[in-house]
Amino acid sequence: MDKEWTFGLEYEGEPCGKARVCQKGLYMTVDCDCSPVTDQVVRVYLPTEGEPCCLGVLAPEDRRLRLKRQFPASRFPKPPFGTAVVSQTGELWSPWSGSACGVEITGALSKKEGGVQIVALPWSAGEPFAWMSLALRCTPRKIGEKQYLTLPLREG
Repeated sequence: MDKEWTFGLEYEGEPCGKARVCQKGLYMTVDCDCSPVTDQVVRVYLPTEGEPCCLGVLAPEDRRLRLKRQFPASRFPKPPFGTAVVSQTGELWSPWSGSACGVEITGALSKKEGGVQIVALPWSAGEPFAWMSLALRCTPRKIGEKQYLTLPLREG
């Protein structure tokens, strides 16, 4: 029996396309369609419990970025599938809003690193930083083409 799953693609926290995975017998076929988010080489990563699964490189086709590839089902992540991430670096960030150290934050990114949640606060040189009370606890980091200040949050 053939099975099929459809889920979204995101680039830097914004929706950019769709992915479809079809299981046909012993193989999983991946078909991704993405808007042209950058002129750089980007890959599609499927988040998993462990390391993310790289589905492959998106290639330009008819003013879109596309990927079609087949994997053995035994070596493919198990469903259900969440949103896949289009990335130049392989870093899998998701949009995040919440409270950190008593400060309300919106428009940030978040991911887990070594069991710790890391929040990336956007900033630009020469512009005021919206969360100055957190700045001394942060570390500068470039994600894609943008600058962020990252803050580890305690689990709890």
